[in-house]
Amino acid sequence: TSSLVHLNQPLMRLIFFALGAVLVALFVDISPLMEFVRAYAKEALYAVGAVSAIGAVAFLVISSRGKRRSGVPETMRACMLLKHTGSSMSADVSEFEGCFEVQQIPTPRPRPGQVLVKIMASPINPSDLSTFKGSYNAAQRADLPCTVGFEGAGVVVQNGGGFFGGLRVGKRVACVTKGSGALWAEYAVVPATQTIPLPDNVSFKEGCSCFVNPWTAISFLEIAKKGNHKTVLLTAAASSLCKMVLRLAQTEGVRVICIVRSRSHEASLRELGAAEVIVTAEEDWMAKLATACKDHSCRLGFDAVAGPKAGSILTCMPSGSDLYVYGGLSNQAISLVRPTDLIFKSSNLRGFWLTAYLKTKSLFGLLNFIKITQKYVATHLRTDIRTSYPLEKAAEAIADYCSNMSAGKVAICPNED
Repeated sequence: TSSLVHLNQPLMRLIFFALGAVLVALFVDISPLMEFVRAYAKEALYAVGAVSAIGAVAFLVISSRGKRRSGVPETMRACMLLKHTGSSMSADVSEFEGCFEVQQIPTPRPRPGQVLVKIMASPINPSDLSTFKGSYNAAQRADLPCTVGFEGAGVVVQNGGGFFGGLRVGKRVACVTKGSGALWAEYAVVPATQTIPLPDNVSFKEGCSCFVNPWTAISFLEIAKKGNHKTVLLTAAASSLCKMVLRLAQTEGVRVICIVRSRSHEASLRELGAAEVIVTAEEDWMAKLATACKDHSCRLGFDAVAGPKAGSILTCMPSGSDLYVYGGLSNQAISLVRPTDLIFKSSNLRGFWLTAYLKTKSLFGLLNFIKITQKYVATHLRTDIRTSYPLEKAAEAIADYCSNMSAGKVAICPNED
């Protein structure tokens, strides 16, 4: 069974159990069983009551576990975004001068359902860059100055109250937050349900990117499986995210056509299992892409670049294709979309936002995402952190990351000695 199939097994088991009970009641003489139940009904009731009482006490004990604020300072260091950066996001550190400042602010207190995490590492993601520019989900843009950093890893040091939070106290976890982010700080409050315990063999740096990229990769392959697609197309294919997709695709029997800007990435992508590598710097890239899409019947693509190439890629894809745009690395509006591709080829240009996609998931679906992440965090969904910086050098860290985004992640480490 595919590891990316929804967790509907519990529901099916319940249905089969109910059907089995009905069949037993219809065709099997259960009178001896009923006599046994009547004879020991009082004892059974006492046993159920005792177990329920023990369970209730255990629930209360765990829910209140870790609520005392022991060893947590009243204030903390946090990297604050003072003003939005330029739109180019170049490797020139001077572009970020005056944009960031480490301030001493009150350490947040978790409310019921939340936990306080001592942050050890937080990666720089393209979504962070968009936040710095002020272009990430502008409708929910936070007032400046604001904290930043969407995801990270650390140790749960306090429970605001709740059973799930009590289970997390003292555990090494990956975590994710909402809004403009808050994890470029010594401590951060996150929902207890938005934490994943890290295996012992995974370091904080290796586990600090367990949500944004891994869950996007899982989502892409889930979309492919739902649509019975055997091949997908990826732009910016040398990125950490696309490498995760490549590794996961191998387990699912899905082929991947990779689109990159430089031929220098071909060897590493082929090693990861890429079916085709198309280089947009070459004049005949569109002809090669059209041939690859035809040969592999590729009607599904995921584009992180946007700009004029989005329309050109859709033109190269067969009729009935879907191209999902999930990023804007080109800093350009989508263009060169031909009306004939949309009208006569019935092709579609769509948007993909992980936050919105996750809202469509059932509880079982989200649990399945967590299950896959924990299974593959050290292998298929691993994150390569090539270097790290303290809070005070956030501008240098961003410039370093922008200088070569395909070389590996750059992390901010607020509590690293």
